[in-house]
Amino acid sequence: MRWAVLAFAMALAGAASAQDRRDDPFRDPPRDGRQRPRYANPSAVISADLMLSRRAREKGEGQALREAAAPRAAMFVPQRVEAGQWLKRGFAGAAATNWQPHAVWMSCDGGIGVSRGTWRQGSTAGEYVAIWQRQENGEWRWLLREPVPAAPLGEAPEMIAGKVAECTGLPARPRGFVPPPVDAAADASRDGSLEWAVRLEARCGRTVTVKAWNGRTMETVTEIRRPARANDCG
Repeated sequence: MRWAVLAFAMALAGAASAQDRRDDPFRDPPRDGRQRPRYANPSAVISADLMLSRRAREKGEGQALREAAAPRAAMFVPQRVEAGQWLKRGFAGAAATNWQPHAVWMSCDGGIGVSRGTWRQGSTAGEYVAIWQRQENGEWRWLLREPVPAAPLGEAPEMIAGKVAECTGLPARPRGFVPPPVDAAADASRDGSLEWAVRLEARCGRTVTVKAWNGRTMETVTEIRRPARANDCG
C-alpha cells in the first residue's frame, strides 16, 4: 500500500475554521462546476473528520452528525439503527464529543475512506473508527462511526498518515458490473480495494474490521472492538 504522510494535517484544523464559513466543510472541491476527478485524497477525509468535530462543538453533536451522515449511514445504540432517522429524534450528548483522527486509509479509486483516532467527551475518552463515503457531488459523508472506551490515551501524533490501497492486481469486475448500494455495516468500495465489516457479538459487543488490497490479497489494516456489556443490553 502507498503511504502519504500528511504533515500539514494538524494545521488543517485551524485553517478549516475560516474555510468552513465559506464552503460546505464536507465538500471536496474544485469549485468551477466541472466533473471532479476520481483520485485518492486522504487529506479530504481528515478534513471532514476534523470539521465534524468542530461542528459538534458549535451546533451540538446530534445536528452535526445528522448533517454529515450519508444516505445509508448506520449507528449502534446498541442495536443497529438507521442514523438519519434516529438522529431526527433530537439526540445530543451531555457534552460535544471531540474527535481527533490519527490515521486514514483510502480505497484506490478515492471513493471510500476510513479514519481512526481518539475521542473525548467531558471526562471520558476512547478510540473510534469511521467509514466515510465520497458522494457524487464531491461531499464526504460518514457511513459508520464506532466509538469504544479505552485506557488513558497518549498524545495525538504531530503528523496524520494516510494510506492508499494498491491499484495493481485488483480482481477484474465483469463487464457491465454495477455495485449494489453501499450498506454501512458490511461492504466494499466500488473498485473492491477496501472493505469493512461489523461483527456482532453477545451482549452487544461488536468488532469493526477494515481490509485493504495490498497488491496480492486483502490485508487487515485496522480493527476495533467494543467490549460486551456486563448486563443485558436490551
